[in-house]
Amino acid sequence: MELQTSFQEAQKLHEKGQLDNAYQLYNTAIEAGESVPESWNYIGLIHYQKNNIDEAINIWKKAINIKPGYIDPLLNCGVACMNTQLFDQSELYLKKAHQIDQNRPETVLQLAQLYIATKRPNEAIDLLKAPAYHDSEIPEVYLILAKAHQTLLNWTESINWLEKGLIKFPNHPFLLLDLAEIKAINGSTLEAEDYFQTALANNPGIPLLEIAYGKFCVTNGNIQQGIQYLQQGLNQLPQNAEGWLFLGNGLMELGHIEDAIKTYEHAKQLNPNHTGIQQQLAKAYGRFVPPWHAEMMADIERNDAYQKAIEQVVGSDSVVFEIGTGSGLLSLMAARAGAKQVYGCEMSPHLADITQKHVEINGYSDSIAVFNAKSTSIEPGEFKEKPDVIVAEIFDSGLLGEHAIPSFRHAIQHLCKPNCTVIPRAANIKARLIHIPSLAQVNPPKEISGFDLSEFSRFIVPREYKPVHLSEYHHTFCSDEVELISFDFESVENSIPEHSSKTITKSFKITSELPIHGVAFWFDLDLAEGITLRNYPERQNNHWGQAIFFFNTYSQFEVGKSIDVNMHYNDILIRFDDELTQNN
Repeated sequence: MELQTSFQEAQKLHEKGQLDNAYQLYNTAIEAGESVPESWNYIGLIHYQKNNIDEAINIWKKAINIKPGYIDPLLNCGVACMNTQLFDQSELYLKKAHQIDQNRPETVLQLAQLYIATKRPNEAIDLLKAPAYHDSEIPEVYLILAKAHQTLLNWTESINWLEKGLIKFPNHPFLLLDLAEIKAINGSTLEAEDYFQTALANNPGIPLLEIAYGKFCVTNGNIQQGIQYLQQGLNQLPQNAEGWLFLGNGLMELGHIEDAIKTYEHAKQLNPNHTGIQQQLAKAYGRFVPPWHAEMMADIERNDAYQKAIEQVVGSDSVVFEIGTGSGLLSLMAARAGAKQVYGCEMSPHLADITQKHVEINGYSDSIAVFNAKSTSIEPGEFKEKPDVIVAEIFDSGLLGEHAIPSFRHAIQHLCKPNCTVIPRAANIKARLIHIPSLAQVNPPKEISGFDLSEFSRFIVPREYKPVHLSEYHHTFCSDEVELISFDFESVENSIPEHSSKTITKSFKITSELPIHGVAFWFDLDLAEGITLRNYPERQNNHWGQAIFFFNTYSQFEVGKSIDVNMHYNDILIRFDDELTQNN
């Protein structure tokens, strides 16, 4: 019987998970001069498995120095650098591996993933353009091609690749998961639920699946089930910061504010630079009583404009769906205008209870039904008759922050009759560059009255526009007014998910040499024919106020110069570059 070498014995122990014993035998093999570069490669893998990333990379470099054409350590270095966001180094190693063997699938796939991670999806698609990859026996090929097209917001092509992969791998967990998430992003929540359930039923115990389904449940109002799945997944993947973020979101929805804060704090420890975690933590600290409900009801101009639009649109045959009913005011207006049926939905159980009481007090119990639910979690069968009118006032000072666009999209596509009317039917956003020193010094907090108060910034949501009533602060506009973007709420464009964005560039003509602190913006709502509601700075008793995005650094320019400003937006947010630069 042939004796096994130390290297071969080490490999067997490594496969069994006996890392320390394998480590010793690999070193023995190196001392004996057998399989030296291979032993160094596997020692690097052991360090990587123990999360000693830097040491693993150094060990793999030794293997590469001994055997420059050895693909495995080149590939391992590339993957390790990519996972730690050292993208330039990763590309260097992966391209060397690819030059040595252009047909090795792992190298091609990892290089394609790197292109996607560095926002070069077309290069990933080009890398996988060979016919062999378009009919591959490797499921990752379909996942990567789908992800590349998803990055390009080409949802149809992304779905095509995932469905093609499922023909070869019918119950593959991550093909099903990606399909579920794409359907959810685009508002097809029932289809997403089906894909999630199929994935979970055929692949039990996969923590990434459980966490993803938990996030989906929390996002769509099934809070208790979402928390259950998130906890199951996090028991096996405790380092998943996004899982903790959504667990905190679920606790917030249930009103467990203190538990939510602890959960967000834990998520922040795992990923200190995650903007979403920072934002939710700040909101949790500051969220006890929303201050704007009473102000909104007191905005008489808003109320009158909505009433006129409702009376113009709603008739005796109308079935009205109000998204985010709050106090129930707009649902009551629709019923008073003669609607046959009104459905009002409200996520907050406390507000839904208040709305129900208002319905009863005002004598509209027969015509108004109140749903304590998020609108995107309502199924079509829950309505006795499909609505033909949507009415909503789910706008913040910058228009998008209360998820108006995804809510309209879902309602139009899944709950309402074709060609339904939306109140408001459209909106456009306008902006001016602004000098506003009193607010600039606290966004984020800096030195106040000679004291460093920067620690107060934990309560300030970073990289998010701030609601401001400009009439209450001394300010100077530093540019002419510019129209940024328009939205047609009756024909909402394709989804742009939370971690993606589109960019548009607008030119502002400078009218003041004062330091520019940010971009102030506001919107016009086209409620119905001839009825417009604006939240521009001059309007009095305006509960929205305006929005300001503050720059990190302040710039000054000559009067008459034109300055290009990049605006980044998706379904729920608007952001700008952190500083201004003058046109060449």
